[in-house]
Amino acid sequence: LIAGRGEGNGSGRIKIDGGSVISTLLIENTGSPVESLVPAFIWKGTNAYNTATIKGDSSVGVAYYLGETATLSTLTIEGSSKVYLGPGCTLSGAIVIQDDAEVWINSAISSSVTLKGNARLTINGTGTVAQLTARNNSYVIYNTTGALGGATVLSEDATLDFDQDGRAKTVTNPIERYGNARILDF
Repeated sequence: LIAGRGEGNGSGRIKIDGGSVISTLLIENTGSPVESLVPAFIWKGTNAYNTATIKGDSSVGVAYYLGETATLSTLTIEGSSKVYLGPGCTLSGAIVIQDDAEVWINSAISSSVTLKGNARLTINGTGTVAQLTARNNSYVIYNTTGALGGATVLSEDATLDFDQDGRAKTVTNPIERYGNARILDF
């Protein structure tokens, strides 16, 4: 499925249910959302081999509404996209977030997430994070009580912020910090 690549302003609301078939999504430069708090492109699908690449200036929600479910085996987000992953989203493979993308994840991350560029990630709820790597002035807000596992690596002015959420946090391994990377935990 290719969405948002054509001429013009794009649609302010597209909703697709991929069901149980394999979906390979390429979403690029969606239209502006019709409603300020609801993404322009909303998708759900449950096949374990679903993949998504989100580019440009896109507004995307995956399993956005309560009660919806979606599975992504890989997810790549670049450009100035704004992406919302709901609590019913299963992330089973690698996630790469780069450029000026802003991402909100409200579920567990069962594999690796890598941020680079000026990417911004907010992780909410109670889900665990298997592996986190943040580079190049990226910013991670850790608002989940789920454990941060793996070998967390921060480098090149990246920030890991535990300070936005007062609940206790569990970090299972030492965090490797290089250069001017920061950890905020007051």
